[in-house]
Amino acid sequence: MATSLTEQCFETDESEPTMKKMRLRRKSSSEKEKVETILKATKIIYDYGPPELNLFKYLAEEAHFLWEKENERHRYANEPMNGIVLIHDDDTDIAERCLHYFGFDLRSNNLESADCLLKGQQEVICVFLLRETFWKASNKAYEEILNNVVKKIAKANVFFMVSNEDISRASEFCKRYNVCPPSNVISQAENKKVFYDTFYDILERQMTGFLHDLQARTITEGVTIEEELNGLIEELRARKKTKIPELTAQCLARIKEAKEYGVVGHRLLDNKLFVFVDDPLIMEEDKKTQLERYIEDSFDGTVKITPLRTVLKPHCAIKCGGYVTNNKINKSGTIGIFGKMRNLVNNDIERTVALSSPNLFSDGDIVSLPNGEHVGACCWPVKLEPHRENLIDVSIVEIDSTKIDTIKRAIFNERILVEDIPHEDLDHQLVFKYGAKTQTTYGWIKKISNFELFERDVLVIIPKSPATLFSDEGDSGAIVVTSINKMHYGIGMVFGSHLEPEESSNTSTKIPTVAIFLKNALDRFTSRRQKSICVEEI
Repeated sequence: MATSLTEQCFETDESEPTMKKMRLRRKSSSEKEKVETILKATKIIYDYGPPELNLFKYLAEEAHFLWEKENERHRYANEPMNGIVLIHDDDTDIAERCLHYFGFDLRSNNLESADCLLKGQQEVICVFLLRETFWKASNKAYEEILNNVVKKIAKANVFFMVSNEDISRASEFCKRYNVCPPSNVISQAENKKVFYDTFYDILERQMTGFLHDLQARTITEGVTIEEELNGLIEELRARKKTKIPELTAQCLARIKEAKEYGVVGHRLLDNKLFVFVDDPLIMEEDKKTQLERYIEDSFDGTVKITPLRTVLKPHCAIKCGGYVTNNKINKSGTIGIFGKMRNLVNNDIERTVALSSPNLFSDGDIVSLPNGEHVGACCWPVKLEPHRENLIDVSIVEIDSTKIDTIKRAIFNERILVEDIPHEDLDHQLVFKYGAKTQTTYGWIKKISNFELFERDVLVIIPKSPATLFSDEGDSGAIVVTSINKMHYGIGMVFGSHLEPEESSNTSTKIPTVAIFLKNALDRFTSRRQKSICVEEI
């Protein structure tokens, strides 16, 4: 007996309110045989994803905050997207499949109903993630119904993520029904540039539309919002421009030559190059002017010699009350993480140690709890000259074994890895930290290039929420953590903030945090002392 395939429904199953179901039923003419396949549409919101989408995630959340802020007063269209619609035939291992195919870590995700997105006017990315058995069982009539499902989706950019074995079948389907371009059929092993570019293209249209809505509705109202939104749009469009070195080799060489005059680092902001000095003697006007002119000869812009202490404020509360205290200098901060010190010569584990900020403790300093109880002594780094800042080391405190349980810890219960991660993979990456003062906060890593102190790259982190700080006084020493492929990495240590020269054109109201690269600092200790630190859980 012949069977015919007809579309029976495209309905919501009320028993599963978080999933939109599209039912495709195949019936025999006698209604005695029925095979049912269920497609589910789920909105996926991720926190950590592939490095190619770090900038998108950062810009989308920043733009969405501005949109929500204005939407409280006026109703606006062009809401920035904050997820994708995943259409799948089985939801038993969605998290694993999303990580495998896209690099989306759904450990802390939201799975929402996609009903409003499928029927609404917001432009979205819709990905069909169907198992091999789905394609093997399909025929022409079956594909017609699948095509009808695609047509029911409103303003969607459709992609098919398939296995290598199913590429040809899926490509033929998309070509026959003009569902999407052939480049939108991709496998896990293929370059996903078209997929990633679509995220940015949609976001640019939405942000530009939102900006036009603002300009049409307000005259003087909302100028600050427009400026912030314009800045985000410029940052988005900059990714398409050809990337050229912003500082020439000659300019960088001259900055390094100036080390003997007290120069310890630099930061490029727009067309202004800030050169940081850590020696008060350099501030004599004649020497300052000579140095500026010397570096300006190799730089197309303005050079500003800036004392480091005027723009960098260490996060050490000048009072007792943090987790650990240096009573000698009356400063307190945070124990970032505990670990074991191993002697590389005989491979013996020597001591239990704690890591903290180098502006709190140096070799020989006594480490105390806020109540004055001594818990250990610092063995690294060596002491610097007075008025010098240390942004290349971490403090290593040897903890008295009888006192280890008296130290208050952050409860995170995750193993922390300290490994090299390419800087380009960290640009705009979401991070978090646990500090003594502000506890758990989240932020975005700003672009790492063209910012050095003491010949080392420096992390700059801005808070995720404009209403909060990423770190504050008392948080120095907190470990900066991110998640990549479900693994947690300790990438930095909070040092301080306010590293924003007065002449900077930055209009953001968010106060940045400066952090030391943790791997570089620990490697420096290992090379000097022939000992390694194996960090534990936070």
